[in-house]
Amino acid sequence: MQLLNNNLSIFILILVLAGVLALLWHRFTNSPAGQFYKTTYHKITHNSYRKIQKDKGAYGEYQIYQNLASYERDGAHFLFNCYLPWRSGETTEIDALMIHHSGIYVFESKNYGGIIAGKEADEYWTQTLPAKGHSMTQNTFFNPILQNHSHISCLKELLSREAREIFAQTSKKTTKKEVPIHSVIVFSDHCDLKSVPRRTTESVTATYRTLPKIVAPIASKKRYALSAEEVSQIAKLLYPCTQASTAQKHRHVKSVQKRVNSSQNAGKSSKSSTHRRTQSHR
Repeated sequence: MQLLNNNLSIFILILVLAGVLALLWHRFTNSPAGQFYKTTYHKITHNSYRKIQKDKGAYGEYQIYQNLASYERDGAHFLFNCYLPWRSGETTEIDALMIHHSGIYVFESKNYGGIIAGKEADEYWTQTLPAKGHSMTQNTFFNPILQNHSHISCLKELLSREAREIFAQTSKKTTKKEVPIHSVIVFSDHCDLKSVPRRTTESVTATYRTLPKIVAPIASKKRYALSAEEVSQIAKLLYPCTQASTAQKHRHVKSVQKRVNSSQNAGKSSKSSTHRRTQSHR
């Protein structure tokens, strides 16, 4: 009888523990962290939830995904941190891509606060951070419109070399299909963009929160420029570029830093020492 009671107690304890574990798992899977680990963003980048909370760059990329994730139901594929190769052997890094039947969206993410100012043709833009009790801080960063133009040039070059077979298989008319590529510059929701061009002939500028309103009319206007098969094949072609090794990333950073140092040295005589460069040419 004593043995039976002991076994029953153990069985009840196991049931209670199983119930507690099930409840904890349910709470986790429905929490922001649990939802994060189900996303395409996590599957592509392998970033942890902790990293997007600590790393402003990673958080900005995730904000792009979160605000446009509904396009996955419309057949879109997302890619992040794409290290595209130039013919020279150097690489350029694209923060985020959305490949959709309306074209390829190339996102340059700037998770910056403060007042952002700059013109389309300026080489550098400025970020001014208001401060209480002391003078404002002003930083300079490379014009993101020009930066994304470089990314798109590299992407077009890559597609012209590698995508011919895709279009040969999917298009009966021509293997020289023109892929619509849309440049989108995205800033933090906590910045002032009154002094930057919101729309140019080559690019649009948005905040993370306004992305859906910016992308929707473009997607509607260019509907079905690409077939579902072409979207899938382009994503498959570019996916390996998102899985760069640590060594490849280090080489990229060194190459970028070399170009930045060269640019800074060339412009040292014309730039004030009170300004700091905050963003490199990627």
